[in-house]
Amino acid sequence: HLFTQTGLAATLRSQVKSGNPSRALRAIFLLRRLETDADSANAIESALDHPIEAVRSSAAISLAGCGSPAQQSKVLERLPMLPFWLRVAVIHQLAEDSPTLQSFLEEAFRSGDSRQVLTALEFILSQNRVHTVGSVSHLIKSPNPEVRIKLFRALPLLLTEEEPAKLVSLGLLDTDWRVRVMAILASGKLRLSGLVPLLVEKLAACTQKIEASHLAQALANISPESRNRLEGFLNSDIPMARAVAASVLEEQLLRPNARGARDRKSTRLNSSHTD
Repeated sequence: HLFTQTGLAATLRSQVKSGNPSRALRAIFLLRRLETDADSANAIESALDHPIEAVRSSAAISLAGCGSPAQQSKVLERLPMLPFWLRVAVIHQLAEDSPTLQSFLEEAFRSGDSRQVLTALEFILSQNRVHTVGSVSHLIKSPNPEVRIKLFRALPLLLTEEEPAKLVSLGLLDTDWRVRVMAILASGKLRLSGLVPLLVEKLAACTQKIEASHLAQALANISPESRNRLEGFLNSDIPMARAVAASVLEEQLLRPNARGARDRKSTRLNSSHTD
C-alpha cells in the first residue's frame, strides 16, 4: 500500500521502458519483488519489445513467474526464438501444475514445429518429471535429427498415446546411430521386454562399438531373461558382440550391489577374455 501511495510504483512502471538498461532492469526487478498487480505486470509486458536483449529477457522471466495466464502464454509463444538458457529459465518460472504450461507442452508436440518441440523436450529433460504429451509418433519422422534424438532421450518421461515399445521399435530402425542409441537407452530404462528379440538381433549384427555397448547394457537391465540372452553372446563367434557382452557383464559383477553371482559368472567371463 505504501509502495503505491508514495508514487514509487508509477515511477518504476515508467522506467521499465527506459533506454538505460540498468534502470529498466532495476525497475523490472523491483516491480516483481514489491508489486505484483495487473498494472505492474502490464508495464513489464511492455518491456518484451525493449531494444536491449537483457531487458527483454528479464521481462520474459518475470512475466512467466508473475504474469497473467494470457501474459504467460505470450511469453511461451516466443520461446522458440529465445536462446537455450533463457528458454529453460523462463519455463522453470511456471508452476508445475500450471494449465498454461500443460497447454504449451501439448500444443508444442501437436505442432511438429522443431523449435517448439525441442523447447518442450528440453524443459521435460531439465525438470526430470513425467508429463502427459499426447501423440508423438509423427515426430519419429521429423527431418531434424535433434528432435528424434531428444524425443527418445525423453521418452521415459513422456506419457504418450502410443505404446512405448512401438515407438522404440521404430527408433531402433532410424538411419542416424545417435537416434538408435537413445532408443536403445529408452528400451532399457522402460524395461521393454517385448523388444528383447529385436535387441538381440541388433546386437548380433552391430558393427559399431558404442551402439553395441548400449545394446548389451539394455539387455543386461531389462529382465533376467534378457540378461540370459546377453550371456549367450559370451560364447558367440561374433567378436563385437562377445566383447561388449563380456564387458557389460563384468562391470555389473564388479558393482558393490552385485547379487552373489560373481563366482558363478567369473569362469565364463575369463573364458571369453581368452578367446
